[in-house]
Amino acid sequence: MTTRIEPYFGAAAPAPIYQPVQMQEIISTERRPRGFGGRLVALLFWGFEGLMALWLFTTIANIDRDPHLNGQFKGIAVLAAVTVLIWIWLFGTIILGIMMAFSRGEKITVIRRV
Repeated sequence: MTTRIEPYFGAAAPAPIYQPVQMQEIISTERRPRGFGGRLVALLFWGFEGLMALWLFTTIANIDRDPHLNGQFKGIAVLAAVTVLIWIWLFGTIILGIMMAFSRGEKITVIRRV
């Protein structure tokens, strides 16, 4: 674990003698910055999510426009296509989500005095 202290560079005027001096507040934040591989996995994950959403909506729209399908078969085709796409989406999200969870960086604690 790495600890980095960032100083406060505020240009505060000195307090007059008759006013009490206030204590500084300490804010501690934990970050896990990603490296190159982690950023690549995150980009792959979010790209896959966007592609699957686009694919799902365009598939539904294209089945609706197909002139060879009547009402009953159109509903079956939409149900089958959506089911297959949701399963592909689920498995891809699980696999890429696990990769994304394991590609997080080392924990860095940033301490600021305000």
